[in-house]
Formats: sequence, C-alpha cells, structure tokens
Amino acid sequence: MIFLVRAAALFLIILLTGCSRQFHLQTALDEGRTQFAIAGAVQEITDFKGSGVITIAENGKRSSGRCDVRFKSGNEFKMQVYSPFGTTAARVDADSSGGYLSAGNDHYNFMLEDNMQAVPLGWGRHLTFAQFIQILIGKMPGELNQLASRPDSLSFDKKAAVAIWSSDTLAVQARIDRKSETVERVTLDYNLNGDTFTLQFARFKNGLAGEIVIRSDSKNYISLKYDTFKVIK
Repeated sequence: MIFLVRAAALFLIILLTGCSRQFHLQTALDEGRTQFAIAGAVQEITDFKGSGVITIAENGKRSSGRCDVRFKSGNEFKMQVYSPFGTTAARVDADSSGGYLSAGNDHYNFMLEDNMQAVPLGWGRHLTFAQFIQILIGKMPGELNQLASRPDSLSFDKKAAVAIWSSDTLAVQARIDRKSETVERVTLDYNLNGDTFTLQFARFKNGLAGEIVIRSDSKNYISLKYDTFKVIK
C-alpha cells in the first residue's frame, strides 16, 4: 500500500511539472515574446551581398533566372538577373535619390519615395521603390514593429507557435520555433482599398529572410530564393 501511495504521488508530481512547463511556455509567448521574436527579425542593414534564383510570373507566364544582389548604406542597390544564356535579362539600380527597373523592353524610373504604380502588378501602388528594394534583400516591413504585444490568436504544435494578428487592412501570421523562439516564417496579407497582395518571408539568417515572395495571386508573383547571402549590420 505504501508503495502504491508513493508511486501515485510521484506520478502526480511528474504530471504537474510537465503541465506547468507547457503552461509557462504558452503564457510567456502570449505575453509578448511573439512580438519580441518578430522584432528581432526586423533589422537595419548597412551592407548585403547575395545570389540566388528569382522567378517572375505575369498572368501565368513564368520566367526564372539567376541573380546577383548588392546593397550598401545610402540605398546603393544593384540587382542583375541573368538569362539561361548568361546575358542580363533584367536589372534594378538605385542610389540615394532614385533608380530604375529594367526588364526586356520595359523600363521604369523611380524616385525612392515614389510608389510603383507604373509596374503592372496589383501591389505596385502600395509599395515605394525604397520599400521594394528593402523587400528584395529580405528585410521585413517596419509595420511589424507596431504589432500588439498579444496576438489575436495563438496555437501550438510540437515544434512551433503560430501567432496571428488581424485588422481590416492587414493580417500577419508568424511561425515561431518554440525551442529557440526565433521566427521561421512570416506572412503578411494586405487588403488596401480593394487591392489584395501577400508578402512572405522565410529561412531567416542574421535578421534577414533567404526566401521572399511578393504575390498578387497564383498567376502573378515574384519569388526570390537566395543560395548564399552575407549581411553586415
């Protein structure tokens, strides 16, 4: 009988300890650590160099190519996209005042603060040229720093917490590793004056995303996946 009482007591202690740990983790994340994890992935960058593959889809027609990207403080930015034959298929250049985007026969000039309405994609009127450049180097939008400390919903699986913030114009979903409390993926769904588009960031390293998607819909998007990139903060 004494053995059974001791065994039952030991089982109860183990059970309560396990529940306590799980409750503590969920409560801690719910009290602002989700926001802290996201803020840690929104970094100021002074120097960036990367290469990878970019895919552009327009009305269902897809084209892909290798690309090299270079960014320096002062908004000096250069991106070259190469065709399968090694020729330059597209490029983006900018400095402290402005720059241009060129692809095939299409050529667009922008000041840094100009929106990109001239580009035939639904998100163009809502992103400035400077914001577009920041997205291309994997830097997430600054509005993520303005999220409430508590998400509107929070769910868990064995490896990650999924936090969601929702408003009339923006829904943010963040997947956060429960062990390291670092961001794995962030999706921003915009609804601005009837225009809907999505930004998605994944595979983070040193405060930047190695995979970026700008998507109007399944037939119109830009996907950029870096093989290698180097960041200097």
